[in-house]
Amino acid sequence: MRHHIIRSSILGGLSILPVIVLLSLFGCQQSNPGHANTTSFIEVVQAAIAQELNMEVSLDVETLLQNDEWAFISGLPLTAAGQPIDYSQTKFATAIREGYFDDGFVALAKRKREGVDDWELTALSLGATDAPFVSWPEQFGVPKELVMP
Repeated sequence: MRHHIIRSSILGGLSILPVIVLLSLFGCQQSNPGHANTTSFIEVVQAAIAQELNMEVSLDVETLLQNDEWAFISGLPLTAAGQPIDYSQTKFATAIREGYFDDGFVALAKRKREGVDDWELTALSLGATDAPFVSWPEQFGVPKELVMP
């Protein structure tokens, strides 16, 4: 499932029924890209990535899952115009040059209060060449099924 997000506007979306059924069994759901809850936690992640890169960004979302308390998102950050980012112009230039940086991101957000559309960023990994989310269930208490469907 891929959604292209530019400046917090979500375009497009396909649902894959078997994934939805499997996630429903674990109390997780694929987020509706046009739903207000989706935009809120995506904006939190987008703002954090923009701050890390010191530039306005858009997101090409590959995975977007949430339950009542948590939201998990992964994908690729892009320029505000939707183009690949030139990381050689960022603080990650050395890591890129040395092969220790991937262009993807994974993030975890937690709802601040039950039933309120207000999220805070719990974890963000930008450029990881491994799978940092594997430790998040133990580290943060997020359901394993949400971050490793």
